[in-house]
Amino acid sequence: MQLKEVDRDEFKPLYAQIAEQLIAYIEENDLQPGDSLPSQNELIKHYGVSTITVRIAMQRLETDGIIKRIRGKGTFVAEEKIVENVAGILSLEDRLTEIGYEVTNQYVESYMASPADRIRQDLELTKESNTFKIRRLKVLNGAVLALETRHFTPKIGARFEQKELETEPFVRLFGRYKDIEICRIKYSTRASLASEMEAGMMSIEKEDPVLVQYGVFYNRQDQPVMAGRVTYLADKIELGYEVREGQEFKILV
Repeated sequence: MQLKEVDRDEFKPLYAQIAEQLIAYIEENDLQPGDSLPSQNELIKHYGVSTITVRIAMQRLETDGIIKRIRGKGTFVAEEKIVENVAGILSLEDRLTEIGYEVTNQYVESYMASPADRIRQDLELTKESNTFKIRRLKVLNGAVLALETRHFTPKIGARFEQKELETEPFVRLFGRYKDIEICRIKYSTRASLASEMEAGMMSIEKEDPVLVQYGVFYNRQDQPVMAGRVTYLADKIELGYEVREGQEFKILV
């Protein structure tokens, strides 16, 4: 299928028509994630419209997760985003397994660390206390999905074999012991750009867009037992929230 012409007499804006035609072009040509699409300049020439009109159309499709633009390379069909619902106590691995994905942990490093003030405060530690810090890559179908960085006390870490810490979901591990079983998680999520360290570990470019989800994990006594973040590739995942009538939804600033 070739791209059609826009109808300039139609009430629908030109950018909306172009966006719809690109979707039809993808579907009718059975294009797959990673397949290339006409460039912005090619679309401008084909439709005889302004740069801003095509740019708005492509921005809408990129926001909807339909296309992906890579600077210096072109425009491509985007991979379908994984939707992780931020609710419940299931680990990311178990949550994605439920919907048909398999995520594995790839060990990066672990060591005794002097934590940042935020970690120290969230874990209610003294200034002299160190944490066991561990980093692992979340790998989906052979491709990196996220970088996980967690902190907990050395005393907690000593309960587990090193191999378990390297590969097993922490929610599952902590669930073996009543005193550290995770029963509440407080999350905050923000958009960011990959640091040089994150880019190197995740095999992406520095300042590529990422989504950072920071969490503090609490036991049944509402004592913090673990804290840290998961840095997701922004084009790989979408975080979903659901609030029911009568439930409280807090926005923390």
